[in-house]
Amino acid sequence: DAVAAPASGRTDARAPLPAAGAVIVSGAFDPWHQGHRALGAAAAAVAAAPPGAIWYELPIINADKAPLLPREAWRRAAQFAGTGNLLLSRAPLFHDKALLYPGATFVVGADTAERLGQPRFYGASERAMELALGKIEAAGCHFVVACRTSTTSAAPLCLEDLHLPQRFAGLFTSIPVESFRMDVSSTEIRQATAAEWHQLTS
Repeated sequence: DAVAAPASGRTDARAPLPAAGAVIVSGAFDPWHQGHRALGAAAAAVAAAPPGAIWYELPIINADKAPLLPREAWRRAAQFAGTGNLLLSRAPLFHDKALLYPGATFVVGADTAERLGQPRFYGASERAMELALGKIEAAGCHFVVACRTSTTSAAPLCLEDLHLPQRFAGLFTSIPVESFRMDVSSTEIRQATAAEWHQLTS
């Protein structure tokens, strides 16, 4: 279900998964960029975790996208070689990840945190939402939440702006907006790179 590729070594199915206290940034990493690294560092500071506890998880199976083909998965994984701790997983949802990485701190943007607390993302079932969050809580995991640039407001969307279920409010901790704000997107980087390439080749 998951393979660890520490920055200090090579990918090995026998390598242990991160221990409790790991800070895990999950994403598509197409590409992996400075924003991801800054986010991991800011989250580690909030969680009082050492830099070596930061891991980046690349889900092969994603809840919102088509599964990654092996060639594409290895292309993205190669970005981390000798540089960052990488996890390759088949866990698309956070309650699946919690079972793989008990005691972990998951790093998310405020938009993702908002979805985690809305029944409409669980088939409009409040019970399903409570069960999913309950599994995360039982695994000893929690979330560190970064403010995210809002498409509908000049002000960023932060944890304090969300209406999360009171029963699970303790699962979420905010990264102060002055410490980190998610303004950089991989999509924008890909578009800029494509535009530069077009200019060079036209």
